[in-house]
Amino acid sequence: MLAVLAALTMSAAAGAAPLNGTIPHAEDAVEDADWMIGAVIPDGPMAGALALYPDRLHIRPYQANVGCLGLARATQVSGKAAYLDAAWRHLEWYGSHQDPAGYVTDYDLKDGHWASTGHYDSTDAYAGTFLLAVWAAFRVSGDQERLKALHAALQRAVNAIESTRQSDGLTWATPTYHVKYLEDNVEACAGLLAAAALARNLADGGLARQAAAAASAMEKGIESLWSDLRYDYAWARHESGAVQVPNWSVLSPDAMEEGWRAAFGLEGSHRASILLRHLDQSQPAWDQPAPASRNYDVIPLGWGFWFAGEPARAEQAASNFRKSALETRRAWPFMVADCGELILLETNGEELLLNHE
Repeated sequence: MLAVLAALTMSAAAGAAPLNGTIPHAEDAVEDADWMIGAVIPDGPMAGALALYPDRLHIRPYQANVGCLGLARATQVSGKAAYLDAAWRHLEWYGSHQDPAGYVTDYDLKDGHWASTGHYDSTDAYAGTFLLAVWAAFRVSGDQERLKALHAALQRAVNAIESTRQSDGLTWATPTYHVKYLEDNVEACAGLLAAAALARNLADGGLARQAAAAASAMEKGIESLWSDLRYDYAWARHESGAVQVPNWSVLSPDAMEEGWRAAFGLEGSHRASILLRHLDQSQPAWDQPAPASRNYDVIPLGWGFWFAGEPARAEQAASNFRKSALETRRAWPFMVADCGELILLETNGEELLLNHE
């Protein structure tokens, strides 16, 4: 944890010089990013938000935040500023739609008018992925002015995560849904690490300390879900204290959540390799979405193979997911989050999440 925190304090890269001469599948990433740009709300009260899909009928902040990771990477590999600008615009929209607790709801377009659904799928993961997306955008651009404009939003996002964090270090999914999910907590923990680095760039020592301390506590809580006997994680802890152990014959959420720490670079390479190998053995078709289901939620598991030092397997997964998406011309349920995740996977862009140099 301390090593990760130290790495995260490194200065963001200035500018967005193209890397396409050294990055695999840069042209694919540009093609994917062009598709994602079609989901940006162009005007009106939701201007700048990244919708769930290019039909622009629904805004799901979690999905959009993850999509922004891919947009930032697309600018990094191509030098085309429009992708990164779209990411910043969504993040600014997110910050302007936080309530005082730092929560952001989903929105739907009905009869030509945008309305909040009054719902969020989670509060910890929404905030965590927002913080990660700001970190990615800042690392690619080094844009201090846009970062400063989001300073208050960063504080609110950290507070949102803290608002449901319990004595074991883990967060409820929402203030009223008392289940602690491994996946959500990993995303929130990674977001807190990003927040600590961003706060240091803003010279906000208080926020940096708050985020770092919360991330450390959350890391201990995540580790408390680990079983040396089973050699896997419980993927949920309920309010009663009972835990949900994985059934590896079930891809989502069971087997999927086992690789989530590896996906976000928070797992040691030895344990990550064992978990991911178990995934391949128990779910050999995890990266080959069936025509009837087209499950793209698991794309980040491919990031885990990059972090675990198995690039060939990561590239194979990227090829399989991309082939599946293109077979249907990116038809639903391929969404902006899936596209953003795929851009990272196909270009080995996971270092935008956490800097391990």
